[in-house]
Amino acid sequence: MPSSWILGSGVADSYHAAGSSSSVPPLMDRIHGLSLRVPVPAFTPSPPQRDAAWRPILAALPGSSSSTFFPASIKSSSLSSSLSAGACTFSSFCLIATIPEQARATREKEESCGLRPRRYKSSLFTHSTSPPPPHSAFTAAAFPRSRVNIERSSAMPPALSALLLLLLLLAVSLAGADDPYRYFTWTVTYGPIAPLGTTQQGILINGQFPGPRIECVTNDNLIVNVINNLDEPFLLTWNGIKQRKNSWQDGVAGTNCPIPPGSNYTYKFQTKDQIGTFVYFPSLALHRAAGGFGALNVYQRPAIPVPYPPPAGDFTLLVGDWYKAGHKELRRTLDAGAPSLPPPDGLLINGVRSPPAFVGDLGKTYLFRVSNVGLKVSVNVRIQGHELRLVEVEGTHPVQNVYDSLDVHAGQSLAFLVTLDKPPLDYAVVVSTRFAPVNLTAVGTLHYAGATARSPVPLPAGPPEGSFEWSVNQARSFRWNLTASAARPNPQGSFHYGTITTSRTMVLASSSAAIAGRRRCAVNGVTFVVPDTPLKLADNYNIANVIEWDSLPLRPGGGGAPPRAGTPVVRLNLHEFVEVVFQNTENELQSWHLDGYDFWVYLGQQLYLRVWTPQQSFSNEYSIPTNAILCGRAAGLPH
Repeated sequence: MPSSWILGSGVADSYHAAGSSSSVPPLMDRIHGLSLRVPVPAFTPSPPQRDAAWRPILAALPGSSSSTFFPASIKSSSLSSSLSAGACTFSSFCLIATIPEQARATREKEESCGLRPRRYKSSLFTHSTSPPPPHSAFTAAAFPRSRVNIERSSAMPPALSALLLLLLLLAVSLAGADDPYRYFTWTVTYGPIAPLGTTQQGILINGQFPGPRIECVTNDNLIVNVINNLDEPFLLTWNGIKQRKNSWQDGVAGTNCPIPPGSNYTYKFQTKDQIGTFVYFPSLALHRAAGGFGALNVYQRPAIPVPYPPPAGDFTLLVGDWYKAGHKELRRTLDAGAPSLPPPDGLLINGVRSPPAFVGDLGKTYLFRVSNVGLKVSVNVRIQGHELRLVEVEGTHPVQNVYDSLDVHAGQSLAFLVTLDKPPLDYAVVVSTRFAPVNLTAVGTLHYAGATARSPVPLPAGPPEGSFEWSVNQARSFRWNLTASAARPNPQGSFHYGTITTSRTMVLASSSAAIAGRRRCAVNGVTFVVPDTPLKLADNYNIANVIEWDSLPLRPGGGGAPPRAGTPVVRLNLHEFVEVVFQNTENELQSWHLDGYDFWVYLGQQLYLRVWTPQQSFSNEYSIPTNAILCGRAAGLPH
């Protein structure tokens, strides 16, 4: 009978040494996970030799270190004599990488939404359904990373050692620990709120307005189960998250069926290679006018530096315009033919006019994360007596210029550093409207710890009112820092864009007009009509007569003809380099969002681009999630 030994924690060693009639399969059952068996080179080491041979291999595994897998000196109790019939099909050592139940469940969830290609799920993985033992050593919490067991059988020819070692490393890379998962269950309801002092109906997430703040790290996997208890279909979008290879999770009408009332949908996405300040908000039916928005902050991994010293702390500011009228009333106003929304009734900072103080210590530097979650109005942000050093714009690191104030447009996010180097007092954090028919202000407080008085100087004035040029020039001063590290250990970018030949130029012009008595907006003379079948589903299932391929003129037409209704989609090729020019001939500032929509999506001012390649591969895009809601002409089709 061959003996066996295990590389693992002392608790696992002790359990294994206690013996069982069939040590390896029962151990897999008791850990209640997945097992992967791959032959590896045969040798019969003493414990010190064993440590020396395997430590560099295990230390090289992704996200692990030698101390993760075994102590510095493995105890002799880890050697046991027990039966291991059927554990390996090769006469060799056999690596058994066990993945605890929690990792197994997350792997299945990942596969179900395409975060992990199914092609990796092979017969090498076997799942045990035996219940875990009561001993706490074998709970998922006790196994935060994969445990590696080595079982010894008879010797094998040395000529196969190198090949089998490569198989070992491949196997462990497939079975290794995943990026962390963060789980959220959000219930969306109506509820009373009073951000301007008068009670009105708001959209709450888990009873909160604004919604819960998500704080995660680069490459974290976010699993968000959204339960819609409203009386209308609902969707959340994750503004600024790239949804790399996973646009199924974008949460807009062109990619997703809405969540019906009384139902739920679980978003599954990864903050892949991103750092920065982002937000989530409802994307349908002007729901954002009632709430449902919140912050999504992505922090860097410890090994990845950002181009500024670590701040002493950070503050999140969700700013924007607010209306006393509900979202349904605002919809009725626009559908009745109003030329635009009425002026807002106020400005909010984190859901109120005057939020709790932002508290810091004298001499320290803090990061302020600011996102404009309003419907339409641009705002200006400034802090009394303090300079703002811009360090992030939409998840990228710019050249760090210093400003007295910053314009933040609808849907935009940025972050700046503030050093508390003034006398210890309370200073005003001022948010005011820009380019709006009314002048509105919300004021917060930067409180120096221990301060007992407010700054006696007047509130800082904003930039010249109505000066588009001032705002445009400031935006032009934002320059990408090409030498700063990105979310991976390489610079953000070094492409010579000016030397790349573009395949085509698209000039996109916005316009607005009344159609059949209703206010509608357009792009290049086409006002978008949302079909009952989302565009991505129609494309996935080859459903005809939903998409009007390439029907949008690539340049605006003349003659002042009224816009027509349509569902255009512009086809682009993977890796195609396209120049896009945004043209605004209207008398108000326009904000464009590069995921294909902005506030005026309700009025038809949107456009979808299909980036396509004939090569179908998980390296390009994941498959449709198995939990995807199917509606319209896709209802009832298989996933």
